[in-house]
Amino acid sequence: MKNPWLSISYDDYEGHMNDPAVKQLDVLREITRNILGSFQPEKFAIIGCSAGNGLEYIDNNVTKEVHAIDINPDYLEVTRKRYGGKIDGLKLHELDITQDNIDIKDINLVLAALILEYVDIYLIIPKLSKIIASNGYLIIVIQKNSGIEAITPTQFKSLKKLESLSQEIDEKELISVLEINNLKLEHRKRKVLNENKSFVILTLNKTG
Repeated sequence: MKNPWLSISYDDYEGHMNDPAVKQLDVLREITRNILGSFQPEKFAIIGCSAGNGLEYIDNNVTKEVHAIDINPDYLEVTRKRYGGKIDGLKLHELDITQDNIDIKDINLVLAALILEYVDIYLIIPKLSKIIASNGYLIIVIQKNSGIEAITPTQFKSLKKLESLSQEIDEKELISVLEINNLKLEHRKRKVLNENKSFVILTLNKTG
């Protein structure tokens, strides 16, 4: 079966994320800005990069490699057009992380924002751990919903296709899987988006 992400245009995705009922694109951009400023990674990877939201904060003097990974080639093409001439070490990877190996290594900082809701964490967390350098970091952003739909209804109806994949993450279960894979929780932050939704931002250190 075709992955629903392959049939959602970037215009629809960005429009949905910018919709007044959602308003998440700017929040994710700010999270990316903050972690890049705090960790100043030499090698950075963003899993499910879409069109590279937040990559405008890459400092070429600090970060020498940027790996942008997504299943949708159209999203990657937008990323290339937006940032290919601005980020010296930008490398684009068209991957289905549920099926393909992530063929990079020794990454100092990996960001996986709103990705785990659409994959099997028992399959994906070991893959993410494998690419992180010893003492490197993984930042995970998951969404919490208060008894409402995970995919907020907007005018962009194509996003409804994601309901077949979407699942709310059990945080305790996730932490257990992370620990098994040598990823130790260092910090947890909750950011309220509205009365029904919030983000949980987890900072994990690779210990082995």
